[in-house]
Amino acid sequence: MITIGAGGELMFDAEADKIFSANEITEITNPKSRKRLYSYGTVKYQDIFGRKQYTDFCLFFETHRNNPKRELRTRVSAPEHHNDAS
Repeated sequence: MITIGAGGELMFDAEADKIFSANEITEITNPKSRKRLYSYGTVKYQDIFGRKQYTDFCLFFETHRNNPKRELRTRVSAPEHHNDAS
C-alpha cells in the first residue's frame, strides 16, 4: 500500500516480456517506421472517501535525432485512446 497526497506523483519502472533483437530495436527507433513500443496497465487505488477507483493508462515511446549532435532522444506520449479512469 502506498499513500500519495493530492497532486502527488508516482514513478514506476516497466520491463518488457522479452528481449528485443537488434533489428527490432532499429525498427522501433526509426522515426519512419510504423512500429512503436507501448507500455500499458491499470492503476487501482482507494480515494480519500474510501471508494475504489482505477486509471487505465497507455503510453508509447518515440525516438528522434532532431538535434545538432545527432543524439538519440526518446519522448513518452499518451495516445488519444486507452487512457481513462473511473
